[in-house]
Amino acid sequence: MNLHQKQALFSDLFSRLVQQAQNFGYVAVIDRVSVPGDSRCHGMRLAGDLLLFKPDGTYIKNGFDESYKKCGKWWKSQHPLCRWGGDFKGKNAGDGNHFSITHGGKS
Repeated sequence: MNLHQKQALFSDLFSRLVQQAQNFGYVAVIDRVSVPGDSRCHGMRLAGDLLLFKPDGTYIKNGFDESYKKCGKWWKSQHPLCRWGGDFKGKNAGDGNHFSITHGGKS
């Protein structure tokens, strides 16, 4: 699958993720999707950050909260290339609101 095909797949799946988060009972807000000049997946338009809120407007800060874990599990089930930042180790650990598709060894 080439980069353009992956970008189209990511766009489709990320929009579904927003809807799924709402189905789980959260208010989902798209934070960071494309970051010009970023050599990682955000810069390739293959990653997005999602902010979750409770229905009363309370921001769910912890990316490892059950809400993000639910969304991460759903995301990873959508396609073999889908990665959730909550699974990351090393310098990228702790990125539970990050959802991406791998390309060129990057997530």
